[in-house]
Amino acid sequence: MNTWKNAKNAFKEMRDLNIKELQNSKLPNHMDSFIKGVNQLETPIKSLLDIGCGAGIFYKVCLENFPLVKYTGIDYSSNAIQIAKSTFPKGTFKVQDFQNLTSEDAEEFDIIYLGALLDVLPNALNALTSILKHKFKIIVLGRVRLTTSDDYVKRYTAYDEIDTCMYFHNEEKLKALFTENKYSIKYFERFDTGATIIITC
Repeated sequence: MNTWKNAKNAFKEMRDLNIKELQNSKLPNHMDSFIKGVNQLETPIKSLLDIGCGAGIFYKVCLENFPLVKYTGIDYSSNAIQIAKSTFPKGTFKVQDFQNLTSEDAEEFDIIYLGALLDVLPNALNALTSILKHKFKIIVLGRVRLTTSDDYVKRYTAYDEIDTCMYFHNEEKLKALFTENKYSIKYFERFDTGATIIITC
């Protein structure tokens, strides 16, 4: 069984699914919520870093809804980046692990998007904690799965080839983590597969 890093066919399937979703009259909830949330921000957005960009579909989402925003997508899977580059040749994509982010990245980008990252990592809370320490100005947490119980992980197989998980975050614990790192919630929307949360530092 593969991981997201060494997936072979999953990112092609993901890209094909995402493109079909964008062609529907109604966007998936997490995409629609992202657009609504960013539109409600008072701060002008010029640059966005998509962490764990996968096949790069949010480049197209940003291009169609925020054409003046400079988009950069990173993923630790070279296969994902290869597919993103071939599908969206005008986009900026590079192989990079979120663990290699720096405070300089926080100065370069106005906003970061955490789409699938906090949904599929077995250590998602630790990952988020490390990202918050860089003090990114605006963070969009997309598709965050919330629970009123303790954090827990549910394992499953994605695209018939990837051993992965769904991470469920205790809502109050998550909010306390934001406060501890001096972040405020600016947008919060629940939907059937999770929630979109936008926080500012």
